[in-house]
Amino acid sequence: MLKEIRTILGNEKELFVQALGDKAEEVVAEAEYIIEQITGKVIIKIPVTDEGIKTTKILKEKDRYINDNGLYIFSSLYCG
Repeated sequence: MLKEIRTILGNEKELFVQALGDKAEEVVAEAEYIIEQITGKVIIKIPVTDEGIKTTKILKEKDRYINDNGLYIFSSLYCG
């Protein structure tokens, strides 16, 4: 699906992709896989958790594009 999205966007646009995993090593492995598979500029989205911070440090050392995202619980989104 990501390759299809990339085809629609073209290589000149940034593509933000969430990498998942329970441990930093899993997220890094998934991020590297995504970057290998998708052409153009891919920005890996990382949740701000203890493991996410470890992941960010590892990917930063590898000069990867990253975007750290805050986490919210559903109840904090209720505006009623």
